[in-house]
Formats: sequence, C-alpha cells, structure tokens
Amino acid sequence: MIRALLLSPATAALLAALLLVSAGPARADVLDDAGFLETCVETHLSSGTAEAEAACVGLISVPCAKSPDSSGEEGETACLRREHDAWNALMDDWWPELLSAAVALDTREDRQNASADALRQAHRAWENFA
Repeated sequence: MIRALLLSPATAALLAALLLVSAGPARADVLDDAGFLETCVETHLSSGTAEAEAACVGLISVPCAKSPDSSGEEGETACLRREHDAWNALMDDWWPELLSAAVALDTREDRQNASADALRQAHRAWENFA
C-alpha cells in the first residue's frame, strides 16, 4: 500500500493529512479508530490520494462532534483529539515503511534522497508545530 502512495502524483495531499498527527497515548479506542481509518485508506487509495483524503479525513471527528454527547467546544475538541490520536497511531505504524519506500524510490530514480529528505522535513515540521 505504501509503495502505491509514493508512486502517486498526489502523494503530498494524503501525506499532509497523515502528518496532521503528533504523539498520543496508545489506548484501545485509539487502536480501534486507527484500524477504522486504515481500512478506509486502503479501500480508497486505489482511486487516488485525493479520494482517500476526501473519504477518510474527518471520518471519526465529524460524526463524533455531531453526536449529542459531544456538544460544545470541549466535546468538539475531544472528537478532534480522538481522530488526531488515530491518525498518529497509523503514522507510527506506516512511518518506517514509508521512509524505506522513499529511500528506495530515490535510489531507483537516482534522485539523491530528494523524496526521503522531503518526507523527513515534512515530518519534522509537523512535530515542531504540534
């Protein structure tokens, strides 16, 4: 799945969505949410990264925020945190393979680490922001 992501011309869009994460606790509900999002990404990635992004970003936070239990700013914030934590769990799982695929792509296409360096830079920028 990750190799298809790197070969797609719209990789930046989905990568940006995946990088909208930072460290969070490893709770069972986060892992369930992460599995739910991973299934969504795997289902829609064959249609392109923009399709996967449109289908999967907000899949947890939007319905959660619309529920009666999540009324008010505090409830909405909790819903956004829940999705944030799920994407973070996925990124932790995907990061080693994604970075390896970027290095392999750079080697295969003699790109002098351009993909891997850009990926690392984007990841560091998000970590500094979050």
